[in-house]
Amino acid sequence: MIAELMQFKKKIRYRFRADSIWIDWDRNNKKQLVIICVSDAINNMDIVHPITDFIYTNWRYNSYNTQRKHAINVVAFLNYLLEKNQDTEFKSLTDLKIIHGDIYLNELSKRGNTRTSINGVDRTLNTLYRYLYKNECLPNVSPNAFETYQNQFGEEVHISLFRNVILPSTASSPLEHTFPSRYIPLLFETAIIVAKPIVLGLYFQIFGGLRVGEVVNITRLGVRYRLDGEVVLLNIRERQLRTDIKDSDGANFVKQERKQQVFIYKEWFESI
Repeated sequence: MIAELMQFKKKIRYRFRADSIWIDWDRNNKKQLVIICVSDAINNMDIVHPITDFIYTNWRYNSYNTQRKHAINVVAFLNYLLEKNQDTEFKSLTDLKIIHGDIYLNELSKRGNTRTSINGVDRTLNTLYRYLYKNECLPNVSPNAFETYQNQFGEEVHISLFRNVILPSTASSPLEHTFPSRYIPLLFETAIIVAKPIVLGLYFQIFGGLRVGEVVNITRLGVRYRLDGEVVLLNIRERQLRTDIKDSDGANFVKQERKQQVFIYKEWFESI
């Protein structure tokens, strides 16, 4: 039984965390998958937790990022329950009630999470509760709590279990994501001195908008100059060149295969 493997202790000796593995998906390709582990702080040991099956049951064929998003939502929820276990008699997931989800989602609202973020966690937790109920692990949740309706396209839509959540307003303060251009020369000068092998990849990130996982999958044959010398054209493909990178943040794979232009600033580009 899944519930029997989910006992929580009074002292926070264990923490849940999301990790990743690479497997042989078919004859010619590997695939990165998310796993949920329990970390033992005393023995410094990680054990794959059976709740990982929840991710594969629902998102086995989805992208790694989709799996990771839901795994992180589950991990954060379970760690919150572990922390609150200091003050409650919550011992296993068989003790889980709808109110626990309500409390956690309201806690996210108090922390300042956006409405969109909280709704995403809500969807993950609703799917989790349905999974646990299907596996006979939620004796404290009535089957009548799981309500659905059909939308205009005839699709079945699940109604959220969590009806007592106060969501923040839709308005949000703007975030600054722009790296000040005046610091770019200093950044490259520092990188050349401290970590020269990464400078070209750093250039591709800043002037081509590439992600880390795309940079580490570029080969020499994937780089082409345009005749006017103003642009480099990169062939961004998933080549699985860095499956050795132990990562759960998507830093070792290509999210979208494409041709990508990188603008050339000759004085800088030629120097690196």
